[in-house]
Amino acid sequence: MIHYSGIIIMTPKTGVHYNESGNSKLHYAENVSSFFKWLEDENYIFKSPLRRIHKIKTTVPVRETYADEELEKLRDDCRELRKLAIIDDIIDE
Repeated sequence: MIHYSGIIIMTPKTGVHYNESGNSKLHYAENVSSFFKWLEDENYIFKSPLRRIHKIKTTVPVRETYADEELEKLRDDCRELRKLAIIDDIIDE
C-alpha cells in the first residue's frame, strides 16, 4: 500500500513506515514516480497510477539575516586575520 500525500509505505518486511520530513516525502515520491514511469515506458503497465497525483510542495525555511551593525561588530571583534577573512568572505556572498 502506498499513500502518496502522507507517504505511508507498506512493505512485507517492515510493515507500515511513516516519513515525516517534507524532503523525504518529495524524494520518495520522485523515486516511486520514476519507477512507474519506467514500467510504463517498458510496457509493463498501460498507464502510471501516479499521473493523477500532484507534486508535493515543501516549505522553505526563511533564514534570519544580520543587521549591518551586527556584521560590523563581528568584524571588529575578530582578533585573527583568518577569522576576519572568513567573515568577509561570508558577508560578500
